[in-house]
Amino acid sequence: MGLLSDYRYRGISRSDRQPVVQATIAYDHASGLFAGAQGSSMRLSHRGEEIGFELLAYTGYARHFGSRGAWEAGLLRYEYPESARARTYAYNETFVGASYGGFSLRAFYSPDYVAIRSRSVYFQGAYVHPVDDDTQVYGQIGLLKLAGRATSQTLASAPRRSDLRIGVLRTWRDLQFDASIVASDFPDTACPRGERLCEWGLVLGVSYLFFP
Repeated sequence: MGLLSDYRYRGISRSDRQPVVQATIAYDHASGLFAGAQGSSMRLSHRGEEIGFELLAYTGYARHFGSRGAWEAGLLRYEYPESARARTYAYNETFVGASYGGFSLRAFYSPDYVAIRSRSVYFQGAYVHPVDDDTQVYGQIGLLKLAGRATSQTLASAPRRSDLRIGVLRTWRDLQFDASIVASDFPDTACPRGERLCEWGLVLGVSYLFFP
């Protein structure tokens, strides 16, 4: 269970830069199969409708190679149960990725990204550096590319954008504290619901770990 000062999705605030509550559950099997789900409150307006809750479910398969490497592939599903247009907003993404040591690289593909009738590819690179047994610093950079006919004018006017996140994560007993700076190069004139949702910001979070 977690509390965040802002829900950022690929650099853009999905909570109007307001605090949100999140709950996450994950399961990893020794065979390499894994699955999980995350529920998050949010504050997002789309086509005149306010959306206040997001449910993300995922499943996949992962295997190690060598002593420090691993690869994975899977599927994500985004649902918005409160929405009257749930079928319109819900979408899928497939992903593949690999990691070695503290470095990781993933690629995500969606045939209908955020219900804008546009194909998307999102590349994500990350690095995690352990400072000690309880603290680690991390950096993450992403690149989103849209292709095809987009029904959203704001997204169609910015078919390519990148985002950056740099932070520190510390665990103390059953609590996990996270502080990060998030930024995006999304043009101010194309940012959904105004430029303030795409401006850089500091995100603070605290989570309770039931199974640390």
